[in-house]
Amino acid sequence: MNSGSVATLLVAHLPLLRAYVRRIAGSRQLAGYLLQDVSVRILAGAGPTDPRDFLAWCLGIARHALSYQWRMQKRAREAVPPEGALWQQSSPSAPIVCVTVAMAAVGCWFTETGAGNVASLDLP
Repeated sequence: MNSGSVATLLVAHLPLLRAYVRRIAGSRQLAGYLLQDVSVRILAGAGPTDPRDFLAWCLGIARHALSYQWRMQKRAREAVPPEGALWQQSSPSAPIVCVTVAMAAVGCWFTETGAGNVASLDLP
């Protein structure tokens, strides 16, 4: 199939492809992104040899593009450390901040409980 016939078939099947992408994407924004991505992939590909298989081929590309998008989102979520993490590798001052916060918390506990100071604890 040549590029002219792929483009012609894409234009003919675009309403059905758009409806399918909107249904599987879940959000209008993601559907717009996917439709653009799928259209580029379709135009870059050779297409099936039988024009009757063109729509099924396009829907398969849309399904795979959505799966790829979901995998990338999952990887991005896993790469971000949880909010409020005390230790972050990228911040060299994180251990100092953690120790300072811990010392302040212990100091407040001693003050509130009237336990005195650290020297009054029976430590080994």
